Amino acid sequence: MRKDVLMEAKNILDYWKDLEFFSPDSITDSSYKNFSEGIKFPWLDNTETDCIFKVYLGNLSTNSIIMRMIDAIKAEDSRIEVDNSKSLICALNISENGFYIQESFNISHFVWACCQIIKNKTLDVELNENRIDQFNSEINSYICSLDRRLDKEVLVLKDLLNPKNYPFGKWPTAFNPSFMQQVAINLSTKSKEEGEIFSVNGPPGTGKTTLLKEIIADNIVKRAKVMTSYSKPSDAFKKVDFEHPTQYHKYYYELDELLCSYGMIVASNNNLAVENISCELPLLNSVRGGKSGIFDNCGDTDIYFNEIVSNILGEDKPTWGLISARLGNKENISKFINAYYYGSKENNKRHIRDYFEEEISWTNQKEKFDLKYAEVENYRHKIEEVFDRSIYT
Repeated sequence: MRKDVLMEAKNILDYWKDLEFFSPDSITDSSYKNFSEGIKFPWLDNTETDCIFKVYLGNLSTNSIIMRMIDAIKAEDSRIEVDNSKSLICALNISENGFYIQESFNISHFVWACCQIIKNKTLDVELNENRIDQFNSEINSYICSLDRRLDKEVLVLKDLLNPKNYPFGKWPTAFNPSFMQQVAINLSTKSKEEGEIFSVNGPPGTGKTTLLKEIIADNIVKRAKVMTSYSKPSDAFKKVDFEHPTQYHKYYYELDELLCSYGMIVASNNNLAVENISCELPLLNSVRGGKSGIFDNCGDTDIYFNEIVSNILGEDKPTWGLISARLGNKENISKFINAYYYGSKENNKRHIRDYFEEEISWTNQKEKFDLKYAEVENYRHKIEEVFDRSIYT
């Protein structure tokens, strides 16, 4: 078969496919009720079973859509007939009990196709069914999420507040989280699938920074647990060689994949907000007053690379450790690198290599951690037993 014949056949098929997009969805059947007239939702008093209510949302003047499309492509055609019908925007199904039926949301092909042409100001647009399916799927996911309010899901809340879901790490503070704060903490620190997103929304003062501190504390403990599997600290790194294009053979050390998921980045469209939290976490005041009292009487003790972080933040700010760093731009990065690798000769501050000279037994430190971890785990098991008895008796 000749190519021109095949091309003609394809054009005809494309024409009929595109024609389906431009068939308005309109309703003339009198059995459909307009809820704007104050009519009660039929499923509220429904006594029938196995029935489905079709709900259409919004309508537009078909003629106005067509005229906007013609105006967008700057076309003039007096042969266009006036269409006084109303085109429906989208639809979904409701069960006999008044619940949304999943995957039932659909946007009008006609409205969607016209909007694509109006947006791109040309008829040469790809009217792809897959794009509509993707849009419908995203809206469906959103609608389904609206039916899962945590404060209404008693069983879900009970499960989230089960001691088995509490993080092992706890940021030192004199205050306990509120009810919903603890729910958010437990939910955020639970194991998640790759790519899963957890979001918390709230005005200033509702505990978002507190939540972030708890996630960091949990991250530190989880990372430390992984590190106890190494015979020596250097096992956490792997030497990787590479050829420099202009100089000599070089290498670098790559972090073990088991540890890569415990890094954290604080990002925002508000530079000051990121700077505040990054500079607040290392301060001694952010960990004082905890129930353990570990940081209350530490004095000038170098707990966790104090001298490095003091050199970054300044002498006038007592710090406890290098838990976070303000980066984001070249100046901040350079300041961090200089303090971390080279220290400060003026202030006689140590850098990271100076700490390597201290003799600390890796085996002893691992044993201390494992004992403390087991102790916390034992306490949690006991609390779980009490929790189970209170729930199921």
